[in-house]
Amino acid sequence: WPLSAALLAWWCLACLWPAVFLPTIFLWPVILLHLLRRPSWQEAMLVHESTSPLNEKGFVMMAALGNTTRMKEWIRRVIRSMGLVASDEYLLHHFAALVFRDGTPDLTFEDLIKRLSGEPWLHEPSGPARCTEGHLMIFLGAPHDGKPWICQHPKGCLNYGGSHVWGDISRYHCKKCSIHICEPCMNRIKKPPFWTRMPSALLPDNICILLMRIEEPL
Repeated sequence: WPLSAALLAWWCLACLWPAVFLPTIFLWPVILLHLLRRPSWQEAMLVHESTSPLNEKGFVMMAALGNTTRMKEWIRRVIRSMGLVASDEYLLHHFAALVFRDGTPDLTFEDLIKRLSGEPWLHEPSGPARCTEGHLMIFLGAPHDGKPWICQHPKGCLNYGGSHVWGDISRYHCKKCSIHICEPCMNRIKKPPFWTRMPSALLPDNICILLMRIEEPL
């Protein structure tokens, strides 16, 4: 609110004394750039359900907004990154309303993933995620500390022809192989590569659901 109040005050002054408009308008880009250099202001100004990280930090950021609809859209991104499809929009909305209270999450991101994995209104058209050795993979989301990590696909990161360092991309973990695989690689293991060269969060939701249903096993 301080930034909004300052902008409103400046606008009122510009209406009363138009001569101050042009000399002062160039100050706002400088002020915004200065504020965006601070991590706290970055989160406050840029937080959005379509860009917040899929990890504990993103979960806390979305809960702080106190908006069930926005939380639902963020959880939809988590669901899609897990390779799941929601069969009931009402249950998804109801689930989103129960995972936070008074601006704080009621559970951890890890517990959120576990609960989503057991919901009957979510299904996996391509079956459970598995590594190249056939072991079950666990969805971990993006690193909560933002530290870089390396995709450990046995043949190298399929998106770059070798091992690649990621920072904010969701990852899967195989306990038996002790490796982490990025979401784009995991999608290309589970899906034909013609539409899965990018994280599922970048695909339009209706196209993602349509393609996943087309490829459901008979």
